[in-house]
Amino acid sequence: MLSIVEKAFLVKLYYKNSESAIAALLAYRYMKGMRDSKGPITSSALKKMMKKFEATGSLALRQRSERLSTAAAVATTVEQTVQSMSAVAAHGECSAREVSRQTGVPYGSVWKALRITLKRYPYKLQHKQELKPPDFDSRRVSNPDRKVLLHWAEEAVPPYRKTQSIVFTNDIQPLKYNLLPPSSYKTTEEWTAGNYTYLYANFTFVRRISSSLLNVYVPSTLVVFLSWISFWLDVAAVPARITLGVTSLLTLATQVVQARSGLPTISYMTAMDIWLFVCLLTVFGSLLEYAFTYQIYFVNRKNLASGTQASENISSDRQNRKDEVRSRNSSKVQMMSVTRPKRILEPKSANRYFHPNERELDSYCRRLFPLVFGIFAFVYWCYYLWIK
Repeated sequence: MLSIVEKAFLVKLYYKNSESAIAALLAYRYMKGMRDSKGPITSSALKKMMKKFEATGSLALRQRSERLSTAAAVATTVEQTVQSMSAVAAHGECSAREVSRQTGVPYGSVWKALRITLKRYPYKLQHKQELKPPDFDSRRVSNPDRKVLLHWAEEAVPPYRKTQSIVFTNDIQPLKYNLLPPSSYKTTEEWTAGNYTYLYANFTFVRRISSSLLNVYVPSTLVVFLSWISFWLDVAAVPARITLGVTSLLTLATQVVQARSGLPTISYMTAMDIWLFVCLLTVFGSLLEYAFTYQIYFVNRKNLASGTQASENISSDRQNRKDEVRSRNSSKVQMMSVTRPKRILEPKSANRYFHPNERELDSYCRRLFPLVFGIFAFVYWCYYLWIK
């Protein structure tokens, strides 16, 4: 049986010999003057001891179990469940104990915390949270104004009048928000027993959207611009236009998944979702436009081919008639000319108005898509940055 000192010596040799159990045992036997190749333990036993040491950090043979008994574990679970249910029943939507665990604020100082609202994400912050002691209502009426008169430092008598009521350190700044100057208020309630004054303050956080601009808005806008290049490509370049549209659509779908992965599970659309949805709709519209354009291109080619075939048939018929005239009357030959039917080869102007060719449709979309997307972007940014 090895002692703790011998085990520690083996551990030292094990790490010194590049975590080799055999080399550690050979070095140990050499230093201890052991001529026998066996002992004090085998290499497999040394490996097990090292695994146990790395897992527990101890070389003791047996550790005392600190598990609770079944009755104690059940009692603890029941107590925690009852406390959580009591907090939810008393404070509505969110458990104060759960909020205390998530925010690191002691449970006794959390009175109620409301859920976060992300409808205008990432522009406006709508995170409302009230941190009050549980006995706030009874504490604020415990000392009337005749005993304690509360003032903010800005309202106090000199020399404290010029002191700021709320002071922030400049060394610590929120990563995602800009903290605006806080607003301090004082409220006095008049009761029969006297007047009671209490102070409160509002802290306003403005979300920084620079990261969202670089990660979501600018890339999605560039992908939309990239999809519009297909309007300048030839209609016959089917692989180029299809590949460009599908690649843009898949890129935007990946951006939607990445943007939603950083948010909690919500059942409504945010401002960023609206932007990405319109970008997806724009790229999908460019794909649909190419489908219509190619259909017009295909129909026009088919009509052109049928018109060419008809003209060839007419020319052949005219030649046959000329040969027939020559064979019947060799002394007098009358040349016959056949006029090409206008209705077959030259469509009417009315048909051209209602059925534009593929070049005209691409030309219209080069102006229509940027105009519609620009109007949407202008209304979107004005609404979320200034109006709302």
